[in-house]
Amino acid sequence: MKYCSDCKVKIDGDRNHCPLCFREVKEIDNEKTFDYPFAERKKDEKYQKNNTFVFKLFVFMSICVVSICLFINYYLINEHQIFTKWWSLVVLSSVIYVWVLIGHTIISRRSVFEKILAQLLAIMFLLWTCEFISPNKTWLINYVFPSISISTVLSLLMITFIRKDKSWLLSFVVITIILTVVSILSFIYLEDKHVLNIINLAISGITLLGYFTFGYQAIKQEFARKFHL
Repeated sequence: MKYCSDCKVKIDGDRNHCPLCFREVKEIDNEKTFDYPFAERKKDEKYQKNNTFVFKLFVFMSICVVSICLFINYYLINEHQIFTKWWSLVVLSSVIYVWVLIGHTIISRRSVFEKILAQLLAIMFLLWTCEFISPNKTWLINYVFPSISISTVLSLLMITFIRKDKSWLLSFVVITIILTVVSILSFIYLEDKHVLNIINLAISGITLLGYFTFGYQAIKQEFARKFHL
């Protein structure tokens, strides 16, 4: 029998990862019992205080940086009538991305699916704000998004082949579907069919087809487990 030390649960079957937290599980003796004195568990108060201070400091610095940049940007545009873009929005989106990177991706114990999806959305938001103040309005959809989409799909494929446990397969399929749909819409509505868009659409479509062709049973089982069907 296997055991998850984080969730404190025993796991039957051949799973190598916990179905709750998706961390690796350890093989244990079936006769071994566990006693967890949760009421007597001592907390590291010094560690908690340090974390609280760092969190408050980071919040304070984020608010100060964004507020100062917004004020300077607004003052230059309205008081001095300087022709410029809202570059402070790039600062705001950069701060948001740092929050997502540290809080959601590095520190948290969320699943790989949630981390990859959050990173994808945060990066796209950051790049969209950069394009918003850029005179060229086609570099994001023609170059950046296809490149990020191709990299994400190939990364998901590598993880799928490397990992023996297929419990995340449905999550990867969801991300691939989102990227494929966006790629199709971009290909349909863009006047210039850039070569990267064509490559991105081909890779996303082939990957999605491969997921359903070779992993249909695993996807079906994971779908039934997640939605209790």
